[in-house]
Amino acid sequence: MISRMRIQSPLLFYSRVAVAFAFLSFGIWEIIAPNLWILYVPAYASAILDAKLLVFLHGIALVVIALGVLSGYYSKIFTALAALMMLQIVVELILADGWTETLIRDITILLFMVGLLVDAWGATNRNSNL
Repeated sequence: MISRMRIQSPLLFYSRVAVAFAFLSFGIWEIIAPNLWILYVPAYASAILDAKLLVFLHGIALVVIALGVLSGYYSKIFTALAALMMLQIVVELILADGWTETLIRDITILLFMVGLLVDAWGATNRNSNL
């Protein structure tokens, strides 16, 4: 009997590694040095909770999402979370600064996530993972 486990292309694997690397790098950086990232916290958010705490929690979320994307398990859930996270970041950057090199980088990561998300949802009949 042929295993139902999905055979993954090298392109898909390295795309997941690339996105996970970005999320993991920034997540760890936000956890270790949240003070360096406080300026990216929108004013409305820092009015609700301490900016340093928000950055720390965002860093934890990035690390969890990175590990989920990298693992390939529950790929629909983790790629959707990553795409939503990047969409939120892109919208906030547009509102705060307009067109910048940081925005270009984050749009690129968002597009990678959309590609992985489309692949994960296209795998519905090929893979039993959520």
